[in-house]
Amino acid sequence: MASTSLSTRSDTRALTPYDGDVLRPSRLLMAEAGAACWRIVEAFSRDDAPFALILRWSSGCGAGAWAKMSVSRAARTSVFARSVQVEVANLAARDNRVAVTLADGFATTRNRWAQPALLDAERPLRVSIPPFADRTRVELAEPSLASTTTLSLLDGLGVAHATQTLAAHPADGVAIAGADALELRAVAATRLRVVFELTL
Repeated sequence: MASTSLSTRSDTRALTPYDGDVLRPSRLLMAEAGAACWRIVEAFSRDDAPFALILRWSSGCGAGAWAKMSVSRAARTSVFARSVQVEVANLAARDNRVAVTLADGFATTRNRWAQPALLDAERPLRVSIPPFADRTRVELAEPSLASTTTLSLLDGLGVAHATQTLAAHPADGVAIAGADALELRAVAATRLRVVFELTL
């Protein structure tokens, strides 16, 4: 019987400051075993700073699945995997040492991906939906615009469904179901972040 023991179980990387432009992921860990089992992945900042986590895993020999998560200080998730790859990107304007550990086991977890953006009053903003997202909510830098800013769920043909103002959205967000993308419209420009609840 093939062993579930991983080739490596922990690592740390020092990330350079984030300039607010594009994310620059760095590989933190790549581990592989002879057989799959449940793995608990824990990632944390040793400098108490935010970072993005990109996780790729496979239970067999193929490419497998992937997910991305926004992390304030630390995060935990569980995947059924034979191989695990972890990438991280700094979200702080200072040096950030990020570490990851892998353990065999399962834990029920919930994580999020937050996508910051600038919404222009001149044109709609289309936001792609990350893997494993099941609900979303939009948080505005100018909350007074919630009653005039709309969110539409677009299907795979680009047709808008379930258009509502942000003020009408339930507190736990909007179910994404089979949507292909989100589309936001506003009467005035504002900064925002789209927060996706992940089933991981």
